Amino acid sequence: MNRVPKLFWAFMLASLLALTGLSVFLRSQGEAFLSAAQRITEAADLDGLKLEEAKLAGLKSINQGQRQMLYGLLAGRYAQLGDTQKMQKLMEQILVRDPDNAEVLNNLAYEWAKQGVNLDRAEQFARRAVDLTEKNIGSKPAGMSRERWQQLADREHGNYRDTYGWVLYQQGRYAESLAELQKAFGLAPEPVIQHHLGMALYRTGDLEGAIENLAASLAGRLEDPEGAKSALETVYREKYKSLRVTASSAQQPH
Repeated sequence: MNRVPKLFWAFMLASLLALTGLSVFLRSQGEAFLSAAQRITEAADLDGLKLEEAKLAGLKSINQGQRQMLYGLLAGRYAQLGDTQKMQKLMEQILVRDPDNAEVLNNLAYEWAKQGVNLDRAEQFARRAVDLTEKNIGSKPAGMSRERWQQLADREHGNYRDTYGWVLYQQGRYAESLAELQKAFGLAPEPVIQHHLGMALYRTGDLEGAIENLAASLAGRLEDPEGAKSALETVYREKYKSLRVTASSAQQPH
């Protein structure tokens, strides 16, 4: 390491003091961010969450990126507590400031797909999220193996493709939906995606494939387990009804 000439010691001391001040500021900023995130996550009801939203609006000691993240967390918590309208409002506000926020584009599109509303916009948002994810994978964090980093990237990409595929499904575009959901499940073999894949297989006439995937998805955590069971029963009935018809036709004299 090169020595610092004596003429620069005063300058270096001033710089170190400035950096020390910056370090204290950043630490304080980080603590404020984490504290707000914890309070939002732990809010037990909508009244408590509204109180945290009011606090967030007046919080000065965080940067814009942190504020956006907290509003995203707030939106997700509103959804968990049953206020999906508030969640959608907050997400749309985030997109006004950050139109290329892939996570928010994806989450809002998925919420609309679940409700079967705003499907044209949902398709645009979901497709945009997929495109952004493909272009902006990012750099591997230090200390993380390349394999683990690839797994995380694939999971995110798979979930975004699942949203796009599910929007297409809700639009009645079953063949296109199936192609996207097959890609999604290949990237992220998760129960919800497998359930969506099973439904797309059902709608495109592959009853055996639908039964296999719908049944397997029930072993995992689903958003609507009872609805998934009902869907599987429906496909079973259709499958064995068609088998009975085929058997009956085979037994009739020609």
